[in-house]
Amino acid sequence: MTVNYWMKCPVCQKVTRLRSPAGYVYRTPVRIHCGNCGTLMTGYFISDNKKIRAFYEPENASEVRRDADNLEADYYGEVSAEVLTHKVCNFTEMESAQFPCQSPAMISLRKIDIEDNEAFINYICYLEDTCSNWSVIKPEYDLFINRKYDFIKDRCKNEAAKKGYVLTSEFQIQRFFAWKFFYEVAGLWKPGEISSALRSVNYEFQHLNKLEIQRILEVVPPEKLQDMQNKLFGILFNYIRISLYLAPALSTFYYKDVDDIDYEKYGLSTCSFEDIKGFYQDTFEDLCRYCYIIKMLDNIKYRGKYDVTNGCMDLTEFQNSSNGVKIKNLPSDEFFSKTFGVNPDMNVLRNGIGHNNYTYDGIGQMLDFVPNPKKPDVHQKFYLLEIAQRCLKLMQSTAILEFYIHELLREHYRAKEENMSFPKWMYNGVSSQSHCPCGSGKKYGKCCKKVIKPQPQNIWDYPHKACMRMEMSHFPKQNVFGF
Repeated sequence: MTVNYWMKCPVCQKVTRLRSPAGYVYRTPVRIHCGNCGTLMTGYFISDNKKIRAFYEPENASEVRRDADNLEADYYGEVSAEVLTHKVCNFTEMESAQFPCQSPAMISLRKIDIEDNEAFINYICYLEDTCSNWSVIKPEYDLFINRKYDFIKDRCKNEAAKKGYVLTSEFQIQRFFAWKFFYEVAGLWKPGEISSALRSVNYEFQHLNKLEIQRILEVVPPEKLQDMQNKLFGILFNYIRISLYLAPALSTFYYKDVDDIDYEKYGLSTCSFEDIKGFYQDTFEDLCRYCYIIKMLDNIKYRGKYDVTNGCMDLTEFQNSSNGVKIKNLPSDEFFSKTFGVNPDMNVLRNGIGHNNYTYDGIGQMLDFVPNPKKPDVHQKFYLLEIAQRCLKLMQSTAILEFYIHELLREHYRAKEENMSFPKWMYNGVSSQSHCPCGSGKKYGKCCKKVIKPQPQNIWDYPHKACMRMEMSHFPKQNVFGF
């Protein structure tokens, strides 16, 4: 079912009729620009599954005559916490739709396979729970960042035990928090994709020259790696803060056909450009700051030594270069750089935002910017949806970089740790004669296979929310268009 409500612009008093499907997220942020004057109107759409009700909570724009289905409106828009929605347009443009018509949720969800649809919804529900309880969850991460390991052993022991971790040493705590991190972000990929990606990284890492890995650890000691890791955890915190703003954009990562997106017609109703601008800038900068780690790993894989590069620029020059130059010098055809996924196109957008040489059309959800201040007449355009997708890709890159750092830290701890095993899903598909994923240097058949039996599970095991569909079908049909 869908709920209809009418918002009056606080500036020009024009009325926008909004249509929202009662969804899975309890409190959906509403960010809609007035189709007349462009004023950003904000509020929240509430889908209360427990009390079986759905309604709109206005902030700066007032709601008018909710009890009148035939109230005349100047503009039409849609709101959904989970999927893309029709951008604001003149109400007369929608008359041909002959209300009641199919909801935006149903149109968008058809583009996702049923199993992937359930996985996506489960992750969005998990994110909402995480956001709601973040004040309780974040202190555990803070303890880890500040290396308060004794407090962690006491506070996190029950959660760790449920996931198969015993917090008996610094490494075991490191390992536990690394996988907490991945659990928070695994839903940025379809089920199975992140597990496959991490297994590929692990495979390549275990085939690198171990002496060269030790040389990296001499140049970048564990304390510095942990500082990098802390910065990546900071990116995670910022992602959690804006995750529900980005959720409709994330749905496109689950599409059956990645080209099946009408950027001109459909977009986001949960965020404005200012909501995600800072995340894009800061995350890009932080990832570029540490991408020399990736350069070192590719150097070992393709050139045998961590400090032998593939061009005229040596490693020191690379580290001292600007972020844009660093990204241009990460070869897109080399494994670790390609898997990392940050590319020069992302730097173009970063420059346009960073120089504040842009205009933003909130109605069309279009950013128009000058990528190069030296060429002020050359403009480039990005839809808000494209920017949101790039924010999510940067978060994916953050997770991949975290895994690179985790692998390096594993090598540091190896000399004094007996148990270096991975979660069971990391061993799926490993043959007995392959190098063991744990990095011992032994064959898998003579190492972890003796104590670990692979299971067809992966990092994806978010709470199942499919039952909510039954609950939502019981919403009272007042002021709604059913589907």
